[in-house]
Amino acid sequence: MNRFKTSKYRNAGAKPAKRENWYLDLHIGNLKLSCGNHIKASTSQMAFNVDFGGGGSLGVLNLDDIGRRDKAPPYLQCHTDFVSDMDFSPFFDESLLATCSYDCSIKLWKLPKNVCTENVPSSPVSVLPIQPNRVENVIFHPTVSEVLGSSCSKTVTIWDLEKCQQKYELSGHADVVQSFSWKADGSLLATSSKDKKIRIFDPRASTCSGEGSGFSGVKDSRVTWLGHRNQILGTGFSVARQRQIVVWDINNLTLPLETLNVDSNTGILMPFYDPDTDMLLLAGKGDSSIWYYEVKESGNPYLYQVSGEMVDFQSKGIASVPKCGMDVMSCEVMRLLQLTPNAIVPISYIVPRKVIIVTRKKVSLHPSKNTSNECEQKQGLKSIKSTSAEKTPPSKTLELSSTTSQLGEDTVSAKQTVSIVKKTYTSAKTSKFRHIEGIAMHKNNNIENIRNLSMSTFGECDGLLVNDMFVAWLLSGPGGQIAVHPLSKPCRLPDTGLPMIQCGSTVMDFVFDPFNNHRIAAACESGSVSVWDIPKGGLVDIIAEPSIKLKGHHDKPTIVRYHPTASNVLASASADLTIKIWDICTMQCVITLQGHNEQIFSFCWSLDGKHIVSVSRDKKIRLYEPRSSTTCTQMGDGPEGSRGARVFWAGPKSELLVLSGFSRSSERKLIVYNSNNLCEPLQSVSLEVAPSILIPWYDDDTGVVLLSGKGDTVVFGFELSPEPPYIYELSHYRTASPFQAVGFLDKRSIDVRSVEVARGVKLTKTNIELIQFRVPRVKMEYFQDDLYPDTKIKWEPALSSKEWFSGKNNQLKTMSLKPANMESLTDIPKEAPSTKKYDSTRELQDYKSDEQKKEMLVTAMVEKLGNFDEDPLPQDLMEGVEDDEWDD
Repeated sequence: MNRFKTSKYRNAGAKPAKRENWYLDLHIGNLKLSCGNHIKASTSQMAFNVDFGGGGSLGVLNLDDIGRRDKAPPYLQCHTDFVSDMDFSPFFDESLLATCSYDCSIKLWKLPKNVCTENVPSSPVSVLPIQPNRVENVIFHPTVSEVLGSSCSKTVTIWDLEKCQQKYELSGHADVVQSFSWKADGSLLATSSKDKKIRIFDPRASTCSGEGSGFSGVKDSRVTWLGHRNQILGTGFSVARQRQIVVWDINNLTLPLETLNVDSNTGILMPFYDPDTDMLLLAGKGDSSIWYYEVKESGNPYLYQVSGEMVDFQSKGIASVPKCGMDVMSCEVMRLLQLTPNAIVPISYIVPRKVIIVTRKKVSLHPSKNTSNECEQKQGLKSIKSTSAEKTPPSKTLELSSTTSQLGEDTVSAKQTVSIVKKTYTSAKTSKFRHIEGIAMHKNNNIENIRNLSMSTFGECDGLLVNDMFVAWLLSGPGGQIAVHPLSKPCRLPDTGLPMIQCGSTVMDFVFDPFNNHRIAAACESGSVSVWDIPKGGLVDIIAEPSIKLKGHHDKPTIVRYHPTASNVLASASADLTIKIWDICTMQCVITLQGHNEQIFSFCWSLDGKHIVSVSRDKKIRLYEPRSSTTCTQMGDGPEGSRGARVFWAGPKSELLVLSGFSRSSERKLIVYNSNNLCEPLQSVSLEVAPSILIPWYDDDTGVVLLSGKGDTVVFGFELSPEPPYIYELSHYRTASPFQAVGFLDKRSIDVRSVEVARGVKLTKTNIELIQFRVPRVKMEYFQDDLYPDTKIKWEPALSSKEWFSGKNNQLKTMSLKPANMESLTDIPKEAPSTKKYDSTRELQDYKSDEQKKEMLVTAMVEKLGNFDEDPLPQDLMEGVEDDEWDD
């Protein structure tokens, strides 16, 4: 059904700004040929080529400085010859500008915040070493500050800007490099060259990992990376001089995924791709056309032409404005700056919407439901405390802990009234898991030749299930198909005839029963929750009828989660904005939790099974005690982004709530809350910008959390602690190719003899592979009891469903992971360090002169070589022939 789906950005249309919003009276003049686009922009400023001072100058303007101007714009006189390219750093408040020139130099400039009122710098911040030929391109690294890439002649150079020196050199091109592009995570780099080749480089290894045929035409070509995908897009010319767009898979550059012929114009196509919206805009140098394509991740075609626009003037150059500079209230999703002979024209792409209304938040006036009043009362209590602090005599002291910085204005007012401040020192804690490493197990453990894998799993679905016996994944095609295979039987799967569960409609989410390895619950688009029983030994045929079907939601269920301690208790969230708790034994809904205003992104049972926490699209966290009330007992603000989130409990006593979500700028974040106070987060960690939700796996024995996202190449590791700073970063596990999902087995599967703390199962497009997560230790012959506390037996229930619904609570049993024949590390007696007494007579006896040392060295060498005077020669040991045998 994907072919009937339309993108929300497909109706985006170009809207050139009115003349009063242009940047006028610029006098660009005639520009020389170069591989750059002649104009670049940050979220607040722009720089562009001007025919002034021999072409070695740039015009600089603020983005808000529109209209006519009384005098010429500020000029940055940066080079002695034409400026071939420039780029703004995505870091340093985007005020760092890199420029390169025909004069073979690369310079860095620090622009003032307001270039129209403040003087532009007359000297650069730094100058990199002179290159042998003119420099064609400069591009900053997308994720690491102070790293710059440049192309000169047949090489691409990676610079360490902190030391102003060359770090890596990427060679191997047979002709001039015309363009290059970083992958979104900065791990790889693609180049297009005049020798008509496309190449993929690993910059840190200085090696070419892939090479293929590029454009057969003689004119310049451009290449750009399609975000985090393993795909690149190029624009160039064919032998027949037609402008072309080509998409390649970097794992196979021999054959393009798609080739499109655009037209027969002569201008070089400049591509601008937005990975957030999959919008591709193409503009040609010297012509007045702009094309809009939508890029698909898979399928045929990969490129879908949405529209083509004719603008009033020919383009001398084009730049795209970063996302943070968009006017979101007018639904602007992309903006281009068109450089014309006398002006710069903004061209916005707007998604039409009927109405944009900002409504005020509504609060219940009921005292028991008004959680916001509770937060305000606490804030009022803080202000009362700060008022009382003003009455404190000057001789008193105020102790500040590491968390007082979160008190904001109250802390500032307290500092102003107290003369003596005493800071308490907290020693820096390090995690014993900080060097955790992921190791791929032998391929004999793999399940290979996976076919028809579903690539369109929903954000609420993990995409992969594993338990002690089986592994399950979703298949593409109609009817909601789930493949189940024994984990203990690695093999190459057949091309056809794979046994599966046929759910009858699209699977929104699915989960294994923690107390029954042979049972799967699936939330289906048809509106029901189905429970399926797997035969002993695994599937041998297609199963089309569930053993239990739970009906009661008014819309499709989207999430299913089993109770962590009670058997036959299942919770499901639905698009009807409710969470229902089912008794599977009676097939009845017992509790319905209400209070959500928008889509539920995620919910999770507490570790003891007493509470449920949820996070939804309205950016709120809600805490429920299901058996006491069907409405939330606490509510707080969640992540600012609206692209999805995951929530889970952490801490020895479930005192922490942790969210994996997005910031307003689509940056991944890990946020920690106190489960008793959701008004304000305790700590947060920002990760990279990526589209997929990070799915957490948490080990409550050790506090280690491992996070993975669909299409990623990194499994992030952290340790969570109930004490500040709450989050400790661990080593991250990186894979060579992207994975679709990662699942984890329980503690029964780990090998404590190799200090394995977790075992993961990685799903790729074709294989299922096992990963061991180990902690390096020296004395591996001992049981590392500091890493392996007694673990909960999560595969045996502590309660029945009837007992839990009646109000009873019970804890899971625990067991030791220590093998019977291993000695614990802490039981080893520690030897007291021997004290050494200084003996001057022994030092005199051991003293040797240089001649004595030389004589000892020669003697040792002679003894090692031995005496071969009496040994027979090798030829003496060989068997010879008699003298008469030599005669004819």
